[in-house]
Amino acid sequence: MRGVRWALGLFFSVAVLYAGCGLFPAYTARNQTADVAPGREPPKPVIAASGAFGNVTLPRDVFLGIAISGGGSRAANFGIAALRELSGLGLLQRAAALSSVSGGSLAAAYYAQYRPNDDQSWEMAGKVLRTNFFRAWAWHLLLPQNLALMAFTDFDRSDVMADIFDSTVFHGATFGNLARDAPRLFINATGADRQQFLFSEESFDSLGSRLDTYRLADAVMASGAFPLAFNNVTLAVFQKPGERQPATKAIQYRHLFDGGAADNLGIETLSGLLENVVASAHERGAQLPRCMFVLIDADRSSDPDGDDPTWYERDTRGIFGRIADGNVFTSIDAMFAHRRAGQLEDLRPTNGHRFPGLPTWRHRFVVDVDGTTQDEVMCFVWHVHFARLKTLAKTDDPRVRQFREATWRVAQGAQTHYKLTGLGISAEAIQKALFDAAHILVREDDEALVALRAAGLFDPERLTLVPEGQRRACP
Repeated sequence: MRGVRWALGLFFSVAVLYAGCGLFPAYTARNQTADVAPGREPPKPVIAASGAFGNVTLPRDVFLGIAISGGGSRAANFGIAALRELSGLGLLQRAAALSSVSGGSLAAAYYAQYRPNDDQSWEMAGKVLRTNFFRAWAWHLLLPQNLALMAFTDFDRSDVMADIFDSTVFHGATFGNLARDAPRLFINATGADRQQFLFSEESFDSLGSRLDTYRLADAVMASGAFPLAFNNVTLAVFQKPGERQPATKAIQYRHLFDGGAADNLGIETLSGLLENVVASAHERGAQLPRCMFVLIDADRSSDPDGDDPTWYERDTRGIFGRIADGNVFTSIDAMFAHRRAGQLEDLRPTNGHRFPGLPTWRHRFVVDVDGTTQDEVMCFVWHVHFARLKTLAKTDDPRVRQFREATWRVAQGAQTHYKLTGLGISAEAIQKALFDAAHILVREDDEALVALRAAGLFDPERLTLVPEGQRRACP
């Protein structure tokens, strides 16, 4: 035992020396300066994450934006499953932008990097995103080298999870590895200044930094850095506001955490991109585009009956809550849910033409073009969310009804962690329910597909309804 203590003491002493000599990183801001030093390859523009659309030709002159909400591994798996179903409808291939938040960024970044396009590649996506990231993170936190780094450098819990995302999902991929064709990828985070931060070419240019060498895993981690569980993710700032020439070393830093605090649906990013597209059309004298937003919403608060039954018990603390109460997580969830509900309320029409529960509606965006000119763009909105399953379960076929009700219970019961957990069932069973939910909500929602066909935005022959007798039911 004495030998073990001596070995650990020696290790930590060496770690301190390494940190002091600069062999370990003094800080963990992993973005690089855009300053071109002698012998260094100049930055490459990342069109795949640029908000400037310019002369981009939109399919059928429709700006189609897809947003994937936060929600840990529940959102990641529901998000990738919904993208697969949208691909089957021919919509994903025509999307201009993917906007993602927190756990949904795992799905969006995975698609942007690997572009699955057949059953085998989609199944591989499901296998990867079923990973228990939380368990791997907990084990890596206890590794001696990580303990030393966290004790004596700026290396922290978020860096550990980012490295797990990288080794498990992205394998060193950076924004510079993304394909230039649509859809473009926009990962959302929140700054310590309480403002939304977007991982885009424009945002990094304002920092005097290069986006092409920044890892996807670090952006995904920043988007999902939920307070208390994770530390904020640090970015180095290499130029002062208004300066054009980046510095060789950081002059200050920015700190980012979970994007859900600013926008847990990714709607505001899509709205901002739509403004860019409209402004570009004005400059070119072109016709204004039509618009469609698909909101892939894995938030359990979509369901009015989704309350946690423990909220109504006499004492909510539990065994561990007597040491450290978890009310802080509940309060943060409540703030995220309140923000999300407000966004949906602003997005839905108030002219009496929409009935509660319908998954689609139209929203009139007033776009500020140049500070003096405004234009109106009517946007078709499709809200894909769990609560809709309860409505779709009202069918005369008892087998279909039972299957959809069971799918809803499991999907909305999945917890918000970086692992698939909830209801005391296996990760495989939860993932199957999330994938089934995506199929039902995208391919078997007659009202949504009829409304989409009527909107005339895309080829109606691809938007086929699944016959009643062929719909998914319990085997």
